[in-house]
Amino acid sequence: MPIGSSRTAPMSSRRPGRCADTVSYTHLDVYKRDLQHPAYLQVLRRLIAARPTARLVATGSANVSEGQAFEQAAPDAIEAALEAGAVPCEPIDDLPRRWTEGPCFNASSVAVQRELLVSMQPCFVVGESHGEDLDLWFRVAEQTELAFCPWPLIGRLVDPSGLSSQAAAREEPPFAARMEARVHDGRCPERLRASSLRYVTLYRIFLARTAVVCGRRGLGLALLWRARRAVFSPRWLLTLVLAALPRPLAHRIHRWRVDGKVLA
Repeated sequence: MPIGSSRTAPMSSRRPGRCADTVSYTHLDVYKRDLQHPAYLQVLRRLIAARPTARLVATGSANVSEGQAFEQAAPDAIEAALEAGAVPCEPIDDLPRRWTEGPCFNASSVAVQRELLVSMQPCFVVGESHGEDLDLWFRVAEQTELAFCPWPLIGRLVDPSGLSSQAAAREEPPFAARMEARVHDGRCPERLRASSLRYVTLYRIFLARTAVVCGRRGLGLALLWRARRAVFSPRWLLTLVLAALPRPLAHRIHRWRVDGKVLA
């Protein structure tokens, strides 16, 4: 089963994100600087064979800083599993619910059936560069299940400047409102509506907290208001408390949470 790449250019030049013409499955995104396990493409082929109805396939990934070694998933164990035909395959038919437990893949570790991708052209809204990948993944997942292997076979080089966090502190990506709109106007399948709304709510709380600790208190409070479905949840209430605190203290508490010392 041939698998190809739809995009190899940097973020600034990769719109409108059209797919290649000669492959059966297409990567949504491949960054030349990302690190790939030698078994990655073979695992994708095994996933496609194991779940032929899944038009979206992906593996796990790990974030790697510049100059840091990519600790690939135990190569000997993977080779033995491949020889035995024992590649783990988790069918996911509710991606929003699964994503609220934590991201399970990134833009370099996922591929979509070309025929489906062609039907969704253009894949991205021209000019958007924050959340556009999530937008496409969730729209694809509304039409097909995901076949997922948890092995971290891609090492994603993260930006040490924290540009993603800075972008999150400036605005809400338009895809969240579009996802919410698809639920309300019936375009989102009924089985995914509750989880999609919950995902959007939790995402807005995450954005609100990021905005608050980055000094954008007004934006944080506006995002909390949009996430008022969860007004009595520990995450919502903690974020409101952070917004009322001096920024250095709010940032310190936020870091405690990131490090697992505050459970909200």
